[in-house]
Parts: sequence; C-alpha cells; structure tokens
Amino acid sequence: MRIISKDNLCINRPYINLKRLPLKTSLRVGEITEAGFKGTYIINQQTQDLSTNEDYILQFNQGIEKITLDTELLNELLLVEVNYSSKTSNKSSKFKIYLVLDNIKYSLPFSSFGDVYDNCMDILARELNGKEELTYIKESFNNLENDEILVDIKLNLERLQEFEDKVNYKRNVYYFVINNITSATSKYDINTSPKELLISDTLKVLRYNRDTRLYIILEPIDKITKTTLNETDIICNLGEINFPTVSICTSYGLGKLLDVKNNVIPNTNTLSLFANILDLGLDVLKSDI
Repeated sequence: MRIISKDNLCINRPYINLKRLPLKTSLRVGEITEAGFKGTYIINQQTQDLSTNEDYILQFNQGIEKITLDTELLNELLLVEVNYSSKTSNKSSKFKIYLVLDNIKYSLPFSSFGDVYDNCMDILARELNGKEELTYIKESFNNLENDEILVDIKLNLERLQEFEDKVNYKRNVYYFVINNITSATSKYDINTSPKELLISDTLKVLRYNRDTRLYIILEPIDKITKTTLNETDIICNLGEINFPTVSICTSYGLGKLLDVKNNVIPNTNTLSLFANILDLGLDVLKSDI
C-alpha cells in the first residue's frame, strides 16, 4: 500500500475536500440491522491492518454504538466508512475512505486513489474473514464508481449566470456576517498557503473590517505592492484567462469560492459576499468567454 500524506493528496487534481474535526471524534461501530449496515473502520497505513488502539470510550446513543477517542490518535490513519441500505438498490451503498492528518479529515476520491481502496478492501477481507458484516462491505465496495467529475465549462457558466442574477438582488448591501464563509467552502488547494501576495491591477486582496462588517480592498503601503495575508482574506484574481477566480485564505490552504475551470461555483451561502465584492467594483462574476 502506498502511504498517503499531505504531499501526495492533490497529485493530478487541484483541490481536495476536507473537514476540520473536533478534539474528540466518535465513530460508528458496525451493526447489521433490518435497514442494512453502517460502520467505520480504522486502518493503519504503516502496519496495513485494522487499528488496535483501545484508548477509547464506548458509548450508546439512541441504540447506536459508537467509540469516542481523541482525534489526535487518528493522525495518519485511514477511516473507511461503509453504508449499505437494504431498503433500496445497491446503488445507494457507499464505501468511502478518508485520511486524518492534524485533526483534519481529507476525503480520498476513488478516481485518484483506486489502489488505496483496493488495498483497504483486501485488509478488511483479511481482518474480518468469517464475519457476516464482510458481505455488506464487499457489496458496498463492488458498487464503487469512478467519481471523477468532468469539467463542463458551458454548464458552469450557465450556473454562474443564475448565481449572478441572484446576486443582483443583493446589491448595495451595507453589511454581512462572515461567519459562514469558511463553512461554505468545500474545496481547498492545500499545497498553496501563501503568506504574502503581490497586489496588482489584476490581483486584489480584500480584508474583513469587523467594525464596519464590510470587506475593503487593501491598498499598497508606501507604494509597496506586497501584502501579508490574514486568515479570511479574500483573493480575487482578475487576470485568469476568460474569467476570474476567488479564494479565501485559511490555515490549511486556499479555499476556492469561485473557479469555473474546476467545477467550483458559488452557492447561496456566499450571496452577500459576492454582492459586497461587486459593490467594491470588482467584476468577479464575469461569465463571457
């Protein structure tokens, strides 16, 4: 099994989905019921077997058995989530693998990590040999399909136009709350974590002012065009060919809010943000090609 680390998470793909975990994580213990089977397995990449760490608390909540442990104990381990429903066709069954690094759970797409999926299935087949739950796990695994989403620029521009129409109703907003911006971001370029950027006519940095509850465009100090980035800064790259991109600065890389070429389209949670950006005079919703 190849060892997955932060260095090879984004090979051949620009972004990855991630989720920050709390200090303690609860994982569902596999149980077969009339509804089907759900369970999460912890796999050690180094030893290539199921994790044997017993430093956890066993809890029951509404009849569901879960183990709760310190999230840091999951560092560099793989989580295999299996969900098989008996009520519908096997098309609803899921077999999903995640990597935990520094309290962040990264979603491993099957299209890029097929070999890891195969190896994890081999480990589960070996470790759970003779157990009834293995049948459901195999069914879910056999249901895996290529999850690579092809870029449809025409469709993306149509969706962007629909979003732009919604934004126009929110123009001239006087303030908005930024609390939901990070949570509304799903795709991250974890290999790009710039500390400084060169401001230019085509690369603008916006910073949130908590007093006015507005974003402002940063201006160079003493004619120096380089600026130090803060978390939640918005980077608007207006120099992209055909259409701009918009990113938010986070501690774990640039979160994409707009990138038509990579299937990142804004959503309703960011309407006020984009309305504010347009009111600042930045045409980030340009949709002509």
